[in-house]
Amino acid sequence: LLEVEEKNQLISGLDGILSSIEQGEFIIEEGIEDCHSQIELLLTRQLGEVGKKVHSGRSRNDQVLVALKLYAKNEIAEVAKKTKSLFQLLQAKSEQFREVLMPGYTHMQVAMPSSFGLWFGAYAESLLDDLILLKAAHRIADKNPLGSAAGYGSSFPLDREMTTKELGFSALNYNVIYAQMTRGKLERSAAMAINSLAATMAKFCMDVCTYSGQDFGFFKLDTKYTTGSSIMPHKHNPDGYELVRAKCNQLQSLPNEINLILTNLTTGYHRDLQVLKEEEEWENLPNEFLMDWFPYLWNTPENNAHLPEKALAFAEATPLSGQYPVIVYAPSYQASSMENFALCEYLASNGYVVISSPSRGTNTRWLEGASVKDMETQSRDFEFLLREIHQYPFINTDQIGLMGFSFGGLSNALTAMKNQPIDVVVSLDGTERYNYEVLSKSAYFDLDRFDMPYVHFAQKNIPQEVMTAENLPDRLNSEFQLFDSLDYSQVHSYKFHDLTHSYFSSFGVLFANRDKRQDKSDDLIMKSYKILCEHALQYLNAFLKKDPGSDQFISNTPDQNGFPPTLLTLKTKKAQTKAFDYQDFNDLARQQQYENLIPLYKKTLQEYPDLQLQEGMLNTLGLRLSFDPKEGQKGINVFQLAVHIYPQSANLYDSMAEAYLMQKDSKNAVKYFRKSLELNPDNQNAIVKLKQLGE
Repeated sequence: LLEVEEKNQLISGLDGILSSIEQGEFIIEEGIEDCHSQIELLLTRQLGEVGKKVHSGRSRNDQVLVALKLYAKNEIAEVAKKTKSLFQLLQAKSEQFREVLMPGYTHMQVAMPSSFGLWFGAYAESLLDDLILLKAAHRIADKNPLGSAAGYGSSFPLDREMTTKELGFSALNYNVIYAQMTRGKLERSAAMAINSLAATMAKFCMDVCTYSGQDFGFFKLDTKYTTGSSIMPHKHNPDGYELVRAKCNQLQSLPNEINLILTNLTTGYHRDLQVLKEEEEWENLPNEFLMDWFPYLWNTPENNAHLPEKALAFAEATPLSGQYPVIVYAPSYQASSMENFALCEYLASNGYVVISSPSRGTNTRWLEGASVKDMETQSRDFEFLLREIHQYPFINTDQIGLMGFSFGGLSNALTAMKNQPIDVVVSLDGTERYNYEVLSKSAYFDLDRFDMPYVHFAQKNIPQEVMTAENLPDRLNSEFQLFDSLDYSQVHSYKFHDLTHSYFSSFGVLFANRDKRQDKSDDLIMKSYKILCEHALQYLNAFLKKDPGSDQFISNTPDQNGFPPTLLTLKTKKAQTKAFDYQDFNDLARQQQYENLIPLYKKTLQEYPDLQLQEGMLNTLGLRLSFDPKEGQKGINVFQLAVHIYPQSANLYDSMAEAYLMQKDSKNAVKYFRKSLELNPDNQNAIVKLKQLGE
């Protein structure tokens, strides 16, 4: 196959590529499948036809499988090494505490005497069983598939024993068909071993959380491994163990997920197996894989024709100086975060930071059927993003918008109800219009908190033919219960008469299969999607950037903006004036760092004479701030306002005294404990504290 000179050329070329890898210079170029194809391309560029010979007798199938097995071997060995280290530690603790007694439980009730030695030893022995499974997974990975090619061997007389030795495998996958059948089985065996280890660790963490709590008190955790509470400073929460427990429980779902992917695959390679290699959000996904990668895209010649088109986006672009509004984008049901890449890039090019994450289920990557649980899970994912934005200095966290398509719109409606302040919500045919019942069933559902500007861009009316064929209720074309129910939000509801539901995302516009029963021409769909993007930008500019031109644009009718009723119609609803309440006052107080609260209260009361600040709310706020050493003076300021409003409250004076005490101001603490006793001579807390203070 190779002349001696050709062999030497290839070895020299491969050494050069290895050097570039070690120096961090090796990259997989756009359009190249993986590292194997990139290496062959580099050798071919350097050596011509000789470079192509490196692929002789090989397929990407067996090359990928070799890489997976080598990786799995290494990772399993690392996990086993750390597991053995933990076993040794637990075993040592078992010996150390063998005579220290503890209760043994059955049915969560004390049953018989036991010892901490036995408890530690139980988990040590459990890890031994986990090591057996890790060893078995390692043995499955430690078999060489190279030479099996695409699953049916090669016509070349390959020395597979030699490659087994050179690659460090202990044995061969002898049967070439079975070699490819180990795709998936390899991952499943590793996942099952990890599952067992995760179960051990989850149970151990549960025990630690239980036994370190006040109800049991068997041992105390060092405070550097716990967290406190802003309102209950006596607490030491075992957050680390709780997070390990949660992650281990999550890991236990992995074998089931892999089983479901493998369950109905026939002999031979299937593209399904690629899902086991990478998460769907893969930044190096080659264009030609796009149609196969996402199951909801149609792999047709017409759709593939869009792939060479250029999008105006730049990877690793340098951010401009300054701060910019942020848009948190929620994708549709089980969809990719990049499903609306054209719109997101358009917003980014107009001065917005756009952040998103894929739509994933509660226990696995899959949702369970657009349920309340699914909606709340996606909402929590985007609450995580709302916390993450504070890490970036170029994001103005006082200018936050939510945007979502389809199921993402439904989840965003809930997110808006749960989080303040959100400045604007943009819904791209969000299913909060069509599935209001799911939204209303959430424990977090609160229409009064949905008080920010809201725009919903809806699809055209669904033809009766489609409604009948797909058993859809007629109300979908006309009913919009959320629109009707909102009182304190300025609402715009647009209807795009040339767009059906799929075409509110870039993926849908470019790659969705056209429905001849109801879809307009590609040209009309593209034009309407462009208008949709422009309207979304105008709406965001009006409420986040306070742009006068955009404010005028959204105040106009579509006809006034040059869009005929055959293309676009609009229904609006003005926000009612919302009663000014405690939360609104607290927002004002926070803005001025809780200083000068009494003048603020008097001024606010003139404008809103019905304002009522409840004693209990002020007491809770004051204590919460006082328990934070950095916010103590703010808490005192709140109590000064509280006793101004409720001068006969012994409880408030008592709390204010506690606030001063936490600031180590004994003089004022004594003063206000005495005032509390004057109002309530039976106040035992004040009596005890005054004695402690030498009074």
